Amino acid sequence: MPKAFLQMFALFFLFSCVLFSQIPNAGFENWTGGEPDGWITGNFPPFMTNVTQSPESYSGSSAIKLSIESYLGFPFFAYATSGDVQNNWAGFPVSQRYGSLRGYYKLVPSPNKILEIIVFLTKGENAIGSGFEVLSGDAPNYNEFVLPISYGTDEIPDTATIYISYIDTSENWTAGGGAYVDDLSFGGFVDVKEIANSQTPTSYELLQNYPNPFNPSTKIEYSIPEESFVELKVYNLIGQEIATLVNKHQKAGTYNADFNAEGMQSGIYIAKLNANGHTQSVKMTLLK
Repeated sequence: MPKAFLQMFALFFLFSCVLFSQIPNAGFENWTGGEPDGWITGNFPPFMTNVTQSPESYSGSSAIKLSIESYLGFPFFAYATSGDVQNNWAGFPVSQRYGSLRGYYKLVPSPNKILEIIVFLTKGENAIGSGFEVLSGDAPNYNEFVLPISYGTDEIPDTATIYISYIDTSENWTAGGGAYVDDLSFGGFVDVKEIANSQTPTSYELLQNYPNPFNPSTKIEYSIPEESFVELKVYNLIGQEIATLVNKHQKAGTYNADFNAEGMQSGIYIAKLNANGHTQSVKMTLLK
């Protein structure tokens, strides 16, 4: 069976969302009839089961395991998407502009196998934010992943959908391998507004966040003297992107980004502004 068809078949469920509750069963502790509560999988029992409950968890008693299994001689990739058959294959309700999706994963070594994690945030029927992460390589022990979420509008989403898949990237798929995922959470709430009645700035400027140190919220003010494509992102000290606060065109003006680091660990973070070839950064200290 063609690989592209299998992927499109699974993604159909992802885009058929309407509504469910805050990352459902985020630690994959609750299962019914071999299925994770609050999630839809590609399992086809008794013929094929490639999404299973595993005791090899990061915390708690279980995690979700995805592996490529064969049925009638064809290898099938594994997927799970947040939703529920009784709720029209729904996503789940949210009320914040989250900056990132994070969690923990580990991989069973196998050639050409990758773990994909996608998050979509919608307002009504319109997609307004998304994030995508591909995880591969040597990861026999649990590692944290942080998936930054970018937004195309200033709206507050009302629904989120998370899609997890484990696939073979080669032309000739083979069964085997495995990926474990556990303890999903959202972090870094974001709200960006233009400061009313401010004078047109004469230069690009990123001010020190305030308060600093902060817990869990801080304000990041920046100015752009002309219409520009603006990126404002938060990184940790090893250069890993933690959250995307702004990623769009903005008119000249002074803006204030309210950043809520709920769910993030204490430490030093870097806020970095890129606009029209101008780059500035400031250090921020999260102290819990």
